Amino acid sequence: PENSLEAAKALKALRTVVKSRGNSASGTLLDPMSRHRFDVTSKLIQRTSVALESRLLNSFSEIYVTGGTYDFSSPDAASRPGRLNWIQLRNLAMALSNFDGGRGLHKRYVQMVVSSRFPELHHGKSGNDDSDSDEDDDHLDMDSMRQKLSNLFHRVNEVCTAEFQLISNVFSSPPVGKGDATFDVTSLSD
Repeated sequence: PENSLEAAKALKALRTVVKSRGNSASGTLLDPMSRHRFDVTSKLIQRTSVALESRLLNSFSEIYVTGGTYDFSSPDAASRPGRLNWIQLRNLAMALSNFDGGRGLHKRYVQMVVSSRFPELHHGKSGNDDSDSDEDDDHLDMDSMRQKLSNLFHRVNEVCTAEFQLISNVFSSPPVGKGDATFDVTSLSD
């Protein structure tokens, strides 16, 4: 993972070249052998990109699912036992931003948050589907419904508060003018 950002940037540049070359008039001027080599290389770049993105997404998922306490007080806090390693997540997110603008990562992140924080939304109700129930059972108990909605609202609020902190520390853009220096953990101190 330590060279993931450089590899992702290189693959993005290669995909851009392939795309521009494939759309340009000069692509039609290539001799058949050169066109064949270009097509083979293009497919290799695409397969390598898919494989690297998948590996990075899996690494991000493993770190997030391992979890831990969210502690953004310092970069050193991220590597302490029992803490979520948001520095590694940030490095992976920066590399994954080179693949379709990070859309795959954003989709995966939302799926992980919803499935881990709101499992009842993923697994559905495991209650009985009794179609012969009385009309009294079908009547909504408004007090009960209000309580359930209130509890859900508070859970969503808690999850959003925690995840917004994670989002701001992991998915934030690098500071202008810093370039690759954002990987220097010492530059992240308070």
